[in-house]
Amino acid sequence: MFEGRPSIKASVFSISFAFWRSYPTRSFRLICSTLVIGSIVLAFGVTLERLADFYLPGEGLVQAISYKYKLAFDKVKVCFDVAQPTLAIIISLIVLHNISGMREGTIISAFIVGPFVGLFSKMFKLKS
Repeated sequence: MFEGRPSIKASVFSISFAFWRSYPTRSFRLICSTLVIGSIVLAFGVTLERLADFYLPGEGLVQAISYKYKLAFDKVKVCFDVAQPTLAIIISLIVLHNISGMREGTIISAFIVGPFVGLFSKMFKLKS
């Protein structure tokens, strides 16, 4: 039906990519604030998934573990988010013999998204 037409997602991605490519990232403060703002937006999105009770695979696994073992969602989220880059570093070291594609922002984000999810969950009165 839509053969040959660019999708809306592709258009939004192209516009976003053009914006962020021109975004000045020379200032460390700007980089850190962008990281924190991005983590807040991501945490808000995860909280909306929880409100809708409709999960993408990553958060679905976190929700399943949280539900099965009666653990707080935000705590499991942090563990899950830290485990993924840890596994990526291990695989990168085994395969490439160096750490590739990972910097400090990935690690910092892994630790701060979960607490923001917890904060938003309390705001929306979601169970942990």
